[in-house]
Amino acid sequence: MVDASNPGTLLKNDGAGNFTYDADALASATDHLRRSNKGLALGDLNQDGFVDIVSTSNFDYPESVPLVPDSDGLGSPFDSLAAIVPTFVPTENGEFAWSGLVLPDGTLSVEINSADNGNGWVEVQALGTVGLTAEGIVNRDGIGAVVFFTPEGGQTAMEPILGGSSFISQNSLAANFGLGSETRGTVEVLWPGGVRNRLYNVEAGEKI
Repeated sequence: MVDASNPGTLLKNDGAGNFTYDADALASATDHLRRSNKGLALGDLNQDGFVDIVSTSNFDYPESVPLVPDSDGLGSPFDSLAAIVPTFVPTENGEFAWSGLVLPDGTLSVEINSADNGNGWVEVQALGTVGLTAEGIVNRDGIGAVVFFTPEGGQTAMEPILGGSSFISQNSLAANFGLGSETRGTVEVLWPGGVRNRLYNVEAGEKI
């Protein structure tokens, strides 16, 4: 059998480190319940300051293939959606035989953030100085740096700049941060080797 119980999941952060499943976030988006997702990458595709999602599946379940409900509840938010797709079926002698199920190739899904909550944002692109300065040691993509952003009067968020940052995928190397209702904040970059840079009064909508 193949598990088919994850509809595509976004978790909402309440600002105090508590995360809850947000069933409405992707309610009108791609039907991920019928996709075997394998790749996921994040980035601001349309340059509006809000992160968008690109995902790929290695195969999809067409509508003609039934999703068999899994009745064994585990106390999960997905209990009502949990399903399996039988790929082997029992035979009379107690063994299992292939059901003949052949699934089509997977698909690409691009989901653009609505960006309609009115919140401000900033974008930070790390730039290492190898080849730019005489003693530069950090790679030009800034991979290995950690970017911190603190909205004025708000809590600090951080994002490491990583290579291979998602499962068989690569997120954008630009770090996107939200401002909420604030209009400015402070950016700090911790570089490989321990050097720190800090930039004050970064305005909402700036790309640094």
